[in-house]
Amino acid sequence: MKISDLGFKKGRIAECIVTTYNEDGSPNAAPMGVRAPSEKELIMKIHAESDTCSNLLRSKGCVINVVFDPYLFLKTALTGRAKGGKEPEVGKNEIKKAKRVDAPFLRGAHAFIEAKLKEHKEYVKKDEYKKSRFCAARCEVSRVVVNKRYPVAVNRGLSAAVELAIALSRERKDLQRYMKVMRKSLNSGEYKKIKRLLVSLGI
Repeated sequence: MKISDLGFKKGRIAECIVTTYNEDGSPNAAPMGVRAPSEKELIMKIHAESDTCSNLLRSKGCVINVVFDPYLFLKTALTGRAKGGKEPEVGKNEIKKAKRVDAPFLRGAHAFIEAKLKEHKEYVKKDEYKKSRFCAARCEVSRVVVNKRYPVAVNRGLSAAVELAIALSRERKDLQRYMKVMRKSLNSGEYKKIKRLLVSLGI
């Protein structure tokens, strides 16, 4: 199986959930854009202060999960940020240990890629919101696993959830248009679950 078969193609950014282990052994999960310059390499630009960054630099490995669950994207984006094992984004019953890297994968993932850190470089990025430190991590593809082989139709609600997670991470407040798309495109159970999450976090 080639990673391009999973949508990781040169020039694209694939939105995934990256999983690692915290120092205390608890799971860490964070949504992230991933680039694939080739079939064997993946590049991620990670916030330097994040748990994902410190975990990856320590263990030299991570798992890139392909998921289609809008709730999971938002939950992993909004909870546990820089809190290590004190507030895990996912429970231990939701993950399983990878075979070739010291990191977990999500049991509910449609597919996942085990990746080993090759090199990294820190840099500072300034945008319209603020100045931030990032780590550009270049990883080598070690193992590709497909759990669910059937294709999944595109859903605007999932896309809106991903965009909402990005907007909230940048402290933007113009959220209603994303909520409107999710309310229209997701089923009522999915939408209510997301709404409860946001309310519980005071959003």
